[in-house]
Amino acid sequence: MLAMRRALFGTRPSFSPPNGVQLVKSKLEDPAIREAYLAAQDDSFGYKVMSLEGLEHFTKSNLWLGGIHIGAFAGNELIGSVMALSNGLLDYVFTVPRWQNKGIAKALVSACLLYTSDAADDN
Repeated sequence: MLAMRRALFGTRPSFSPPNGVQLVKSKLEDPAIREAYLAAQDDSFGYKVMSLEGLEHFTKSNLWLGGIHIGAFAGNELIGSVMALSNGLLDYVFTVPRWQNKGIAKALVSACLLYTSDAADDN
């Protein structure tokens, strides 16, 4: 596990995804998105990290109440992901292997930091 800290005040760096990749925020409520998420996660980590039941349980947890999923999509294909949890942590950051080293994870983490800092500003 890698832990990072970043003060969410002052200048907030922003990185855009590469051309043809769109970042989409969701609560992982759509069953098709959940299936795509799990498949991309398995592909990225090379093993089954979480079951559908585990994901459904997670999305009902207190950590998820204020959380958000940001997915990177190339067309309809989910190619990367990050979750911002309600406690300010980022979790399950990944990019599928054939899309790695293109700046997708950097764009995902940047979007999550902006989301969490904006949420903190609202409180």
